[in-house]
This record gives sequence, structure tokens and C-alpha cells, in this order.
Amino acid sequence: MAKNGETKSFYKKFCHIDEVAKDLLKKMLVFNPLKRISVEDALAHKFFEDLHCEDDEPTTSYVSAFDFDFEKYELTIEQTKQEIYEEIMLYHSTKAQKKYLKNRKNYPHGMLYLKYGMDESNEAKDKMKRILKS
Repeated sequence: MAKNGETKSFYKKFCHIDEVAKDLLKKMLVFNPLKRISVEDALAHKFFEDLHCEDDEPTTSYVSAFDFDFEKYELTIEQTKQEIYEEIMLYHSTKAQKKYLKNRKNYPHGMLYLKYGMDESNEAKDKMKRILKS
């Protein structure tokens, strides 16, 4: 390890940037989203002190698990194309929008396990836990 818990490769790659920028970068590059710096905290970081204007930095609520259900699966190219097509249809079809809202209400944590056969309650959750622990 190099100074302040940085790995040697991180320190070598970013040795030319100042410590404030390096601190923000380290916080943004954390793999686990639960441990990664939030958008609000990143905007309030010392690196942005000259640009920070809280009234001009709108934030929103978190995206639901339903909208990121696809991340639990290793989809084929064809399955990925189908999911992208269905996402596009949300912007062009009232019928698709109504179906989306109904499914989101009935399956708040996602419903792709119905399509791809994975047991949503165990296998997918276990996969996400393994990812977040690393």
C-alpha cells in the first residue's frame, strides 16, 4: 500500500493530481455502491467548492430495484436487445407504459425471473450480495 491506504497502482496512475482531487476520485471509484460517495456528498466535496451552488443542483430519489432488475442476470445478446427494445417502447407506446406501471406495482423488486427462470428470491439476491461484498 502507498500512503493513505492507496494501492500502488492508484498512486502511480494519479500521482500527478492534487490531494483534494485524488480524495474525491478515490471516493467515486469505490465498487460497492453502498460505500461509494453519494452524489450530494460529491457535489459538496471540497474539490467543487468554487462551483458548488446547492440551489442549482437538483437531486432525485433513488431508482427502484425494478428498473435495475436486468443487472441480476447474465443475458444473451438477443435477450439484451429485447430488454432494450422494451425500454424504448416505454417512450412510444401508451400500452407499454401501462404494462410497465402495472408490473412495477406488482413486482417492486423486478420480474425478469419470470422470463428467465431464475428464482428471484434466492439466487439473484445471493448474486447481488456477493457483488456488493467485493
